[in-house]
Amino acid sequence: MPYNFFSLERKKVAVSTMEEILGTFHGQGQILLLWNELEMNENSYLHSNSVSEGIFGTEMINHTKAVNEAIISGARVLKRYILMELPLNASVSTVAEFLQYSRDIILKTMMTMRPLLPDSIKEHAISAEKELFGRLRKYSITRAAFQDLDFIIRKTSQRLGPLPPPLPDKRETIFTPAAIVAFTDGNVINESVNYLTVSDNINNSHLQSFVHFVDYPENISEYGLNLFQSDFSFPFDTVIHFNILPPHTALQKTEAKRRLLLGQAQEALQGGDDIGISDEKGLSVSRTLAEKLESGKSLASISICMAVSHIDLRELNARIAQLQSSFTAKHFRVVRPSSKQLESLISFLPGSSPSAPTVECDPGFIAALGPTFAFETGDPKGFFLGWSGHTPIYWEPGRAARELNKTNAMLISGSLGGGKSVLSKSLANFTLMNGGYVLAIDPKEEYWPFKLLYKDHVNVVDLSPRGGIALNPFIFSDVEITAQSIAQNFLVIALNATGKEARLLAISQALERLYLLPRQERNMNRFIRCLEEVSRDNPNAAIKEEAQQSAFLLESMQRTDIGRMVFGKENMRFFGDNERMVVINIKEIPRPSINTDPSRYTETERQGLALIFLISAIARETAFGLPRSAVKMLIFDEAWVMASISEGERLLDEIIRVGRSYNLIPVLISQNITDLEKPVFVNNSSQVFCFRALSADETRAGLRVLGADEEAVPPETFAKLPPGVCLFRDNENRIGWLQVVVRPQYLVDEIFNSKPNALIQKGV
Repeated sequence: MPYNFFSLERKKVAVSTMEEILGTFHGQGQILLLWNELEMNENSYLHSNSVSEGIFGTEMINHTKAVNEAIISGARVLKRYILMELPLNASVSTVAEFLQYSRDIILKTMMTMRPLLPDSIKEHAISAEKELFGRLRKYSITRAAFQDLDFIIRKTSQRLGPLPPPLPDKRETIFTPAAIVAFTDGNVINESVNYLTVSDNINNSHLQSFVHFVDYPENISEYGLNLFQSDFSFPFDTVIHFNILPPHTALQKTEAKRRLLLGQAQEALQGGDDIGISDEKGLSVSRTLAEKLESGKSLASISICMAVSHIDLRELNARIAQLQSSFTAKHFRVVRPSSKQLESLISFLPGSSPSAPTVECDPGFIAALGPTFAFETGDPKGFFLGWSGHTPIYWEPGRAARELNKTNAMLISGSLGGGKSVLSKSLANFTLMNGGYVLAIDPKEEYWPFKLLYKDHVNVVDLSPRGGIALNPFIFSDVEITAQSIAQNFLVIALNATGKEARLLAISQALERLYLLPRQERNMNRFIRCLEEVSRDNPNAAIKEEAQQSAFLLESMQRTDIGRMVFGKENMRFFGDNERMVVINIKEIPRPSINTDPSRYTETERQGLALIFLISAIARETAFGLPRSAVKMLIFDEAWVMASISEGERLLDEIIRVGRSYNLIPVLISQNITDLEKPVFVNNSSQVFCFRALSADETRAGLRVLGADEEAVPPETFAKLPPGVCLFRDNENRIGWLQVVVRPQYLVDEIFNSKPNALIQKGV
């Protein structure tokens, strides 16, 4: 369950969900929290991520080798399992089966043979499992596979380092001591007083030691406690045995104990003695418990054991001491039991008995300990993006829309030097290596270095007054209604027509005349003539005046460097035969300051804003025109420019919504997340990355956009984040810290680094 950084009410939901699961189950069970130390299969990683050849394939191989080095230096991921005993007590349906089953039990006792189960018991077990799984599916719980069973048993005997290859998959197996030997490769265990030595068949050995929970605080917050997730540099495994009694059985048990306590109290009073404090407290607690049970709540019991391993005894003892100290600070008492180490190891096997002391509690108490709280983030597989603690984070291009039926849109925010551009370049690189296309609108000259990496596959278009490129605003789309809509929005911005009804009507009527002409005759000079025709022919004086004024403004634009750029006859065509990335450099196009009121925009700023809208529109049309099945990334750096005007906001909204069915990944980047804090962006973005924020308002806005509690992270923490570290919300709405790490390293040193000294080295 997503838990980290959420509000108290959201945290309470995570607790109550687990309490509901336990409360609707009656019987014994286990919760296993096991760290899987990772190795990397280079071939599998390469195959699942790359469909490219040539230079992209070469870069993918370099990336894979670098990721492998990072993973083998120490990576792990937590696996969570819940095991529930199936009710099979009344499963022997005939006298013959009963006699056969009884005979087999006797043979097992006398000759250590496993009894054969009657078919009726097997059928009852299958039926009970289906019914149980049907109830648990709504909690997103999946069935464990044979590979999971293999992992659980191997982890019991091999707690240090990556596990050996698993056994071949199969549908079912009989769980016997011989089967355990097969799973664990026949490892040999030697027990000492407070640790075990586990040796394999080539005399490699490691040590394991266990601690038991023997005392718990009386109450835990209903919002939960992060007990099993820690910042320790070493992993530790946990098994929680639980037993859930139905209310009527628990009430009988409670009533019997209460009567016993009452009898002891009466006997003490009759003898002239005082009632003990523990007896008095027990009577009080039993009344409260009886009220809960009578209302239908279940009674639970819990036993917790934790396991630690190392090859050196001194280091093992140090780790145990750290665990004990940590849990003592949280008001839990854990001890290292003497001569119960082997029993503790066996308690990690499925279906085993608890080794630690059992304590009765409310099912909600178990849930509040947090065994189901998810702190990991990222996609199950994909490209290596970075780290969350010791857990690698992956990103799979287009997964949000393809598998989760969400948009692929991403929001990235943070102050200068926080790591935004390195992240966006990494995502772009992953998209290219995955066989996709990238189109970047680049106002800061950040993305041209991809030309150094992929040469002929990257086209850098310099849209500047000096570039000599002139666009035609009236033929941006082959669909006439779309082309007319783009042109109208551009003219409304350029001519400052928002809220001016007569000017809007003049523009609209002139456009109607223009679009009656053949496509090759539609251009800005001809549109000016259409405005003059409206000024001459329209009977409405206000519309006549606005048409004349608009024509005058457009003629004035033609005499400016920026305005001249929209007086072209044709438009550029992107993505030729070999091109996979297009960078549209708009560094020299003026744009207003983010804090400037629209009413105070200069003409140059307004023209620049209209031109950026046009470029964004052609980027949209280009992206939608690429192969629909291919993954496409559309990057809007300094997206606040488009988000600041209603026409731009509508365009971005359409790109996000419609782009889902086109396999499009829109990436909106801004220094301040408040620029993008609008429902149209926040509600339709699957992933959010918030890097360093310098003010408290920015921090709170970032947490709101992430969906986290506004007080979850202090502002000073966000202000001091090192480069590359961000708070990240993934496709599953989990929130966690992410340290972006680029592999291989030369990409950061030579390609993605935008510091001034790096640009000098590139010869800029």
